[in-house]
Amino acid sequence: AAHVAPRAEALDIWQRLGRGNARPGLPRLLQGLALWQESSLWRKEDGRYIPKLANFLRRRMWEDAPPASGEDWKAAEARQKAYRARMNALLREACHG
Repeated sequence: AAHVAPRAEALDIWQRLGRGNARPGLPRLLQGLALWQESSLWRKEDGRYIPKLANFLRRRMWEDAPPASGEDWKAAEARQKAYRARMNALLREACHG
């Protein structure tokens, strides 16, 4: 497979999200990114676990709260599911007044 520049790969994913009506608004994307930036996972080992932008977008990570420090993945998944449901409810409320 040919090497794709990181910026081009992220742009491709961003465009695909747009075609699928799955692209977040900028405030929502930045809010999700800010949560991850403060997470212990991303701060660990000088940022070793920060994903490429394309992967952040592909995995729709802005929809998930990062795992808490020391939290196992099963617990994190359950908490993320609840977080996503809460955020979707807030968005629906904001959009439909």
